[in-house]
Amino acid sequence: MNIPSFVPCGKVSLPSSKSYFHRYLISFFIANKKSSLTYYSMCEDVYLTLKALEKLGGEFLIEENKITFFKRKSAPNYVEFDVKESASTLRFLFFISCYLSSHIKINGSKSLFKRGIKPIEEFLKNQNIKYNLQDTYLEVFGKIKVDNFILNENISSQYITGYLFLLGISKEDKYIKYPVNMESFSYVEMSLKSLEDIGVSFINEDNLIKLNKINYCSNDIVLEQDYSSLANFAVLGALKGKVIFENLNLTSLQGDKKILEILMDGRAKIDFFQNEVSFNSSIIKGQTISLKDCIDLGPILFVLASYSYGKTTFINFSRLIYKESNRLKCMFDELKKTNVDINIVNDEVIINGKASYEGGYHFSSHNDHRICMALTIFSVLSKGNCIIDGEECVKKSYPHFFEDLFSLRSQNENNC
Repeated sequence: MNIPSFVPCGKVSLPSSKSYFHRYLISFFIANKKSSLTYYSMCEDVYLTLKALEKLGGEFLIEENKITFFKRKSAPNYVEFDVKESASTLRFLFFISCYLSSHIKINGSKSLFKRGIKPIEEFLKNQNIKYNLQDTYLEVFGKIKVDNFILNENISSQYITGYLFLLGISKEDKYIKYPVNMESFSYVEMSLKSLEDIGVSFINEDNLIKLNKINYCSNDIVLEQDYSSLANFAVLGALKGKVIFENLNLTSLQGDKKILEILMDGRAKIDFFQNEVSFNSSIIKGQTISLKDCIDLGPILFVLASYSYGKTTFINFSRLIYKESNRLKCMFDELKKTNVDINIVNDEVIINGKASYEGGYHFSSHNDHRICMALTIFSVLSKGNCIIDGEECVKKSYPHFFEDLFSLRSQNENNC
């Protein structure tokens, strides 16, 4: 795809939070009470979760911008569903699938299973349950027992969420123990909130989460906008032109809301007026950025650093290598094509930014939606047109990303 250089100006209507979308669909399934979810757009990952829940016995009605959950029937003894590249769907649904059905098969991409599912394998081995893990699927023979769950490594908070869902549906008085300084714990807090909204509460203290009480209830939820998607356009507006958002939840639990703090620390011009937040062209200064609780912001923050004044240092970025691609290596390789001064030194990524880049680059998305969107923003910020391959991968999280991006060009041409 050809990506032109232009000055963006206008409003963007963001997709609904992908993280909350997954969580509320599963929470409704657990409560087994009629509930509804109002949303702006649905991405591929969320659709996979919805289809898997239907395979497990959930009855949903999908309408334009609204999903209604009606009831949960008994799950069949054998359930097979596809998660493709969605680690969220796999980790969120594994435990309840194995609790409800005696034989499950989860199909997925080679790249997904290559990332590893060590906590799942350890869990199955501890319960002496037979399983078959291949390049493109995991098959489990036998129902799991609900026991205490100990996550020994700081791998992914999604395993904690998956077990929270299991405790919510089984009503078992067990606990989850997680590592000190668990990364991306804000996403666990989002899971706790979605469960609380359907009547399931937990006590979280001393790295231990215990079931508190259950009183299943129905709910009608309006999903908030997605901060992971906002980050791309916020960086674009903060470096060139002006990008406006309406009705953001400024008290959101989403970890990627961190983008607001990072941009403000970089002295971006951000205006808050009534229900609007606008990001305006600024000279951004370099800073030290920890990706501990916002790992998905890595690619777009590398772009921000490339166009910032002075040195930006990234720390706590190790989980970048366990995403849809090795985002650390892929972003390093792609930015090197543009002569960005980027170096990996011990436990730091250091980028010495500058004001502009010539353009004319040919980028690969590496079939990774976040890399694709980040490099697209880099291209718009450069002086000349660029090309990016594999742009269709954005459907994983933001299907109308390019439509929204190019609308900022047309809005500007219409005297934005």
